[in-house]
Amino acid sequence: MHSPLARRTATATTVALLLLAGSVAPAVADAADAGPRAIAASAARDARILDITSTDKAMTAPATATPGPTTFRSTTTHEGSGWVGLARIGDGGALTYLGGAVVHPGRPGLFTQTLEPGQYLLFDYLHTLEGAQPREQRLTVSGSASGRAVRPSATIVSHDTGAGPRFEVRGTLRADRPFRFVNTLAGQYNEAVLFPLDKDVTRAELQEFFDALNDGASPTPPFDTSVGLGCLPLSPGRSADIQVPLGKGRHVLVTWVRDASGKLLAQQGQFEIVEVR
Repeated sequence: MHSPLARRTATATTVALLLLAGSVAPAVADAADAGPRAIAASAARDARILDITSTDKAMTAPATATPGPTTFRSTTTHEGSGWVGLARIGDGGALTYLGGAVVHPGRPGLFTQTLEPGQYLLFDYLHTLEGAQPREQRLTVSGSASGRAVRPSATIVSHDTGAGPRFEVRGTLRADRPFRFVNTLAGQYNEAVLFPLDKDVTRAELQEFFDALNDGASPTPPFDTSVGLGCLPLSPGRSADIQVPLGKGRHVLVTWVRDASGKLLAQQGQFEIVEVR
């Protein structure tokens, strides 16, 4: 029997992987250690954190949870595994995407979602490529509600300005604090991933890159596309709280998602240069 995930087309992050096939590099070695320490400290304070662990061989994830604000701590030991997303299984097997964390070995992430009773799916985006063996874990949510909400330092909103899709950052992105990602695009799932950006790279250069990429070319990226950290896709009208070990400094906030016509949202202007404090 085929899984609900296997019956669906490639997701946003898979599109990025196809772009980068054969060129995935290790996470940067000089990243600040403050992020992982803060994530470990958060986990120690909150008994409602559920662990997801990925290796080159397998994924270990919880099979049950109780309702309420729930944090998943995602870690991986293998660069080709561990981007675990959460989806709610609806009537007929339809999935509502509820985010997840883009992580790398030695750089874990937390994502928090308010769970309601029902059936969910935890799955690894990096194993949805053609020919790969899907990694999935059914999650049953039942029982009495408990938990506490996360207090993010900033909110990233994906919205339509009339001139095209855009990101808006409200508040201050901080290296040691979670941020909230909200997708308000009608009928369009979306993601939010941050990449370190050199000080000399301009918005015009980024636009040129996304234009060429959208046209089917293989341009040289003006940033390291292999070290992104952030939030995996959310369905329209959904939000998630994400804490990943960002370094301080200049970043570009990117989505690799395409719209229904096959056009990159980033090519339409949905990317932003932001500062992480």
